[in-house]
Amino acid sequence: MMRRFRAQTGYTIHAYLTGKRLMLAREKIASGVPMMEAACKSGFGDYSNFYRCYVKRFGISPKEDAAQDRRTVIIS
Repeated sequence: MMRRFRAQTGYTIHAYLTGKRLMLAREKIASGVPMMEAACKSGFGDYSNFYRCYVKRFGISPKEDAAQDRRTVIIS
């Protein structure tokens, strides 16, 4: 099953699920949910693990990303 999933999507099952959880957390943070709560509601049990995955995926910390998102809304 894992090989077939990777052949179809290009991602491992774990990487795919982690990416989905990170996108969900990013949306929650952008809508004003506190970062710790967004991480927990997105399925991350440990904030440090969430933080590491977030920086690896997006190249920026959740706090910096939220600040950039707020600046974009204000400028628009």
